[in-house]
Formats: sequence, structure tokens, C-alpha cells
Amino acid sequence: MNIFQHTSSAVSSERRQIIDAYYTDEKKRVHDLMSELEFLQAHKVEIEHIATDLVNTVRNEKSDQSSVDALMAEYDLSSDEGIVLMCLAEALLRIPDKETEELLIRDKLTAADWEKHVGASESLFVNLTTRGLSMSGKVLQDQSQSNVFQKLWYGLLSRCGEPVIRQAVRRSMKIMSEHFVLGRTINEALKNAKPFAEKGYLFSFDMLGEMAKTQAQADHYFEAYQHAIKIMGASKEKLTDFSSPSISIKLSALHPRYEFSQKEMVVPFLIDRLKTLALQAKEVGVYVTVDAEETTRLDMSLDIFEAVFLDSAFHDWNGLGLAVQAYQKRGYFVLQYLIALARSQRKKIPARLVKGAYWDTEIKLAQVGGYPGYPVFTRKVSTDISYLACAKLLLSAPDAIYPQFATHNAYSVAAILWMTRGKQASFEFQNLQGMGKPLHNVLVDPEKYAAKSRIYAPVGRHADLLPYLVRRLLENGANTSFVHQIANPEIPVATLTRNPIDQLKSYPEISNTKIPLPSHIYPDRKNSAGLDISDCNALQSLMQKINAFSKTEWVATPLHQPIDLSQAVAIKNPNDRNDIVGYVQMADEATMSLALSQAKAAEFSW
Repeated sequence: MNIFQHTSSAVSSERRQIIDAYYTDEKKRVHDLMSELEFLQAHKVEIEHIATDLVNTVRNEKSDQSSVDALMAEYDLSSDEGIVLMCLAEALLRIPDKETEELLIRDKLTAADWEKHVGASESLFVNLTTRGLSMSGKVLQDQSQSNVFQKLWYGLLSRCGEPVIRQAVRRSMKIMSEHFVLGRTINEALKNAKPFAEKGYLFSFDMLGEMAKTQAQADHYFEAYQHAIKIMGASKEKLTDFSSPSISIKLSALHPRYEFSQKEMVVPFLIDRLKTLALQAKEVGVYVTVDAEETTRLDMSLDIFEAVFLDSAFHDWNGLGLAVQAYQKRGYFVLQYLIALARSQRKKIPARLVKGAYWDTEIKLAQVGGYPGYPVFTRKVSTDISYLACAKLLLSAPDAIYPQFATHNAYSVAAILWMTRGKQASFEFQNLQGMGKPLHNVLVDPEKYAAKSRIYAPVGRHADLLPYLVRRLLENGANTSFVHQIANPEIPVATLTRNPIDQLKSYPEISNTKIPLPSHIYPDRKNSAGLDISDCNALQSLMQKINAFSKTEWVATPLHQPIDLSQAVAIKNPNDRNDIVGYVQMADEATMSLALSQAKAAEFSW
């Protein structure tokens, strides 16, 4: 059963650390990371000063805030109205018929109190949108309690207005979704990128598409990557340094069964696919980043990345990078592994450090699976601490790593700027299209920080947008989101520039007490325990238990009948027909007669 055989690694000690940290104790892991960040306390004033300057500059440049940013600031996910807008943005993309569209719009718009938001925003766009939502909600409501004039007015609007409302809402949701996408095609995205490039931004294009469900879908995404690389390479002069445009590749888009149970089949296939794309990209001066996905895929992604990175075709190329999630307890160890891998080949790896976009999914999957713990930190501030510890590690290895810091958090940015002060450090910041642009405009401003920043720019049509859009709406709409808070003048600057270690110390426990371990999610009973087959340690433990019985030859034979294996039937392992588990000897006629007579005799005593 090859699923249980962990692929050997050229840097096995680093891979062993990654494996062991999958479900490690959160308290111990956070304490270990905090021990790497003593400088945050020692230089607290300097770092907070930089963060304060960033926040104040962003708030003073209100013109940088887009209409959609202002809309999401007014309607965050802590409000009923914010949830309504997210539901509409997410669901309308998937509804094919007008009747269902109208039912959804009627249900959502009439369930919210839009009036309380009228005039609450400084944005004309937001106030006009609110007026429209309020009017639409009233038109769609039951007007039986209204006076006669209101009934006549809203009745008239209702008869002629529902198609208009449907079109207006769909158009509004389309605008909101397109806010996070740079273009429908790579050509359109390159055109739309020009104004940002003039400000000094670099680009990493992401062809929308993940979790392919069929091989045809996977082939379509593969061809989309090939086409994008071709167009990107032809669009400008060939570059050979880290300023080159890059393309982000999701491995789940390239195979419909990218899951641990299919590892034996999937990993070789994806190694070949990634190598093909990387060779094409190398030829035209485009860099490649393997994107981060769910935690269950991390081990496979490292096998695939390592195989391509070590391929002799790329012995002189520093263009293959990897995204690493700081919210994973394993994140720091993944970076240690990348550093060792790069040094073993005397090359550099572009490492994109992100905080992670699948947190809700990871928590829920661990609970549903009944796993021993969570693979991610349960407090956001712990992720912030992990992020800065990882950033420090990346900056300590300039010979092996080109750091790419994807963050919209002013304190994280300030700490990185402080760590690189007075140094000729080679690194860049990154930001998501449609998010955090005011902060990054300050960073790339030659009169301010003159830093490099790369836009992670999704490209694609609505059919491929949904998974990405939902993650962005959740992230951008949450009232705990830094992007949301930095635009809200009612939140004190000091709140946004607070040291994450100080924040964590304000809690009674390091782990989030509102998120019990998966075994304790029910109040009156324990959750059933499950097995995470992507956890190599858990698999190894299972195999040891299986192997303890593997040499036992099981024999099933009738009582009172001599064993005669020449008459027995071999029972074979359905997974390996050469593996005989044991034998079954069938009862003969005499034994059956004896059994029936004994059963008859015991009938009344039973």
C-alpha cells in the first residue's frame, strides 16, 4: 500500500520537523515562535512609530480608497446587511435562471434594514448604493401595512421595477466581484496592469481555477497557464532577476484527484505538469510560484516542488518559488526546509510568505474529521506572531531565499521595514488585487519608503471566480480585518499598531477558548475520533498496528472438524491479490448435520 510510504527527501531532517509539527501543541509552538521575536519588545517604540506613520498616511490619503472598499467598510460582516450583500455576491454568480434570481433578491433585500445606513458613509457611491438598496427592499416588500398612497406608489414600482432591480443588483454584484480580478483574460489583465506598473508595482498573475473536478477541466486550466506564460513572456523584454513577472500555479487545478489518498498516482503526474510549465516560463523570463492550498496537500506539494527544483534542467534558474502559510503550525519549519533545499543546490528560492486564506475550512475539517487538534493557530494574533518569526527567518538567509511578504497589516510591514533598516536587503512586499492598495501605495512611493510591491492579480471569468471571491469577501468584510480597520477612522491608531505579543498576553489562554479541540466540540459527549491520512505520523502508527498482524495466518474452520488446508479456500487482500490473509475451511455434510442436531436439542434452553 504505497499511500503509507513517505517519499524520501534530500533534506529529511527538515521534512521530519514539518511532519512532527502537523498537530503539535499550540501553546508550545507559539512560545517557541515568540522566543524568536525578542526584538519586538526591545525596539517596540521604533516599530510602532513606523506603523503609526503608515496608518496616518493611509488615512490622510482618502482618495486612494476605492468605491468597493468604501462599500465593504460600511457593510462589514458583523452587520445583517453585510451578510446579505455577501450572500448575493456569492450566490448570484451561480444562479442560471431569472425566476430564482428574483426570489433570492426579494428574500435578501427585504430582510435587511438599509435605512440605518443612509448617509452614514463619506462615499457618494456608498450612499447612492444604500438609497438604491433601501428603495429596492421597499418595492419588493409586502405593502399591506402601508397607507393607500404608499401602496399605489410601491405597487406601480413593483410591477415595472423587478426586472430593473434584478439587472441592477446583478450588475452591482458583478462590479463587486470584478474588483478583486485584474482582467477576464491575460491580455486584458496586462492592459489593466499598466497604470499600476507606472507607480512601480510588479505583478504575479493567477489564472483563476482550482480544485478541478474532471480531467477535462484540469486540461483546460493547464492550457490556460501555458497561454498566460506565452503572452506574459511576449509582452515585454525578457528579465532574469526577481523583478520578472510571475505566475501563480495551483496544483489542485491541474489534476481532479489532488488528494493524499491518490498520492502514488498524482505526484508523478503533477511533477511532469509543473516541470512543463516551469520550462516554458524559464524560456521566456517568467517566474513561477506554486501556490499554497489546504494543509492536507502540503506534504505532496513539497514532494512535487522538490522534484522539479532538483531537476537538472533548472540548475541555473532561481525562478521557481513557493507560497508558505504562516497560520500553519508547520510554516516556520517549511521555511527552514526551503532554506536547506536552496543551499543544497546553491540557488535561491522566491518564498511568498502569506498568513493563509483557508482558516475557516481548516478548523471545520478538523472538527468534522475528529482529528487530534488543529493544523492552524486558533487566534489571529498567533498567526501574526508566526508571520513575523517567519519573516525574520527569511531575512536571515539572503543566500538562499528571496523573501516576498504578502501582507496588508501595517504593523507587520513596519516590523519588516525595521528589520531591513540600513541594509541592502533584497525583498518585496505583495498585496492582493482589490485589497490594501492605499497601504502599498505608500510603500512604493519613492518619496516615502521606495519599497518593491507586487500585486497578486487574479485573471479569469465569472465561472472560475467563486472560490476565490468568497475568500476575499470573508477576508475583506470581516470587522477584524486590518484592511477594514485601517479605513475606519473610529478605530484608534494605537489599536492598529499594537505589538502582537502584547495582544496575545491580554488573553487568558494562548489557544482560543471559544474553539475547543475537535474531540470536545459537543457539550455533552466526546466527538468520534478520526484518522487524518495526510498526517504521516498517524499513518505510520496505523501501519505498525497493521503490520503486527500481517504475518499471522488466519484460519476459519468449523468446530469439531479436523483442519485440512488442502480443502480450504484462500482469502486474498483485495488491495494486493498476492497477499493471502488466511484460509476458510467449509463445513462438510456430517458437520452440518451435527450442528443442526445440537441446535435443535438446545432450542428450549435458548
